[in-house]
Amino acid sequence: MACSAAVNWSSAGGTRLSTPQWACLIAVANAGRALGGKAALGAPHAVPYGQIASVPGT
Repeated sequence: MACSAAVNWSSAGGTRLSTPQWACLIAVANAGRALGGKAALGAPHAVPYGQIASVPGT
């Protein structure tokens, strides 16, 4: 069996990386909430976006 010394790296960032991370974080939080008998987080992004929208000039 031959081994290759070449390493192929791919670059990821921005929404390509952050969107799956955010989804995973919410999924883990919702799993914990379900175990505790609590309701799932419905739209957690609404609070930060609402706060940002209230700042003049943004």
